[in-house]
Amino acid sequence: MLTLTQLDLGLALLVAHALADFVFQPDWMVKTKERRPVLMLHCLIAAALAYALAGRWSLWLLPAWVFLSHAVIDFIKVRTGRSTLLVFLIDQAAHLAAVVVLAWWFGRDGELSVWVK
Repeated sequence: MLTLTQLDLGLALLVAHALADFVFQPDWMVKTKERRPVLMLHCLIAAALAYALAGRWSLWLLPAWVFLSHAVIDFIKVRTGRSTLLVFLIDQAAHLAAVVVLAWWFGRDGELSVWVK
């Protein structure tokens, strides 16, 4: 069972992921993500959004883990060389699993975000 702080953090991470993957990732970035600088920029955007929306300034490791998990998942997706619905769904499921794990781990401290306080 997740606590309120874990749910609060999970929602922030989920929204950050959705914004990073579907709003702040223009078509040119999707098409050129096999280039490492483009992939890193995308992951930096995801990490920055996660940190900002999480509103837990003491959790400076959180954006590092978001960056790393996003980079690994998207690197694997890019390496498959496929853009099928199945690959997309597996990619999103992996991101969702990362969100759940990160929310569970970092939300254990009981601290609510500054946005809830």
